[in-house]
Amino acid sequence: MNRRGLFSLLTVLALGSGCLKLKPAADHTRHFLLSVPPDLEPLPGAPVEDLAVGVTPLLLPSYLDSPWLAIRANENEIRYAMSDRWGERLEKGVRRVLAANLGQFLATERVAAEAWRSTAVDFELTVNLRRCDLYADGRVLVEGRWQILETASANVVCRDQHRVLHSGPPPDTDPAGAAAALSEALAEFSRAIARSVLTAAARESPTAAR
Repeated sequence: MNRRGLFSLLTVLALGSGCLKLKPAADHTRHFLLSVPPDLEPLPGAPVEDLAVGVTPLLLPSYLDSPWLAIRANENEIRYAMSDRWGERLEKGVRRVLAANLGQFLATERVAAEAWRSTAVDFELTVNLRRCDLYADGRVLVEGRWQILETASANVVCRDQHRVLHSGPPPDTDPAGAAAALSEALAEFSRAIARSVLTAAARESPTAAR
């Protein structure tokens, strides 16, 4: 066997036995979370004594069911930032901050987003978000509708909708700032829902069994 053949054989053996250690590629992936703005204050009319609200799983567009940040270039094109991921499923993150926002606006700790029973809440909130978008130019759009069901009577007492257009930094250059801008837009959307809950509470005066 000549020298070149011997070298080739040794290389193959080294690769097969794991003797050659390849340096792993650097992982530049970043993970982001939605948050509750620190300056939320109770709405006029809050608190309502013993008010309890349960938030059902949200409906989101299927293109948002992705671990990566979806960036909308225009009305017909989105792309995914492959190095920027949500730290939790977006539906779960939106529901988490929505419930926390409502707790602030309604001045109650009894807004549940996980594992609640209908007999333990006065109202059941169902939200369908048609848009929850980060635009490439920094705009943020949250648009959706909701219904509120009084659990004692099983009657829907409110149906409404709201649209929030907010400005923030471009997600390509400042994904953390874009996540904060989306959090602000969701807080404004939550404020509109909280007004509906207060109106329903004043009208229905429910007494839920607990």
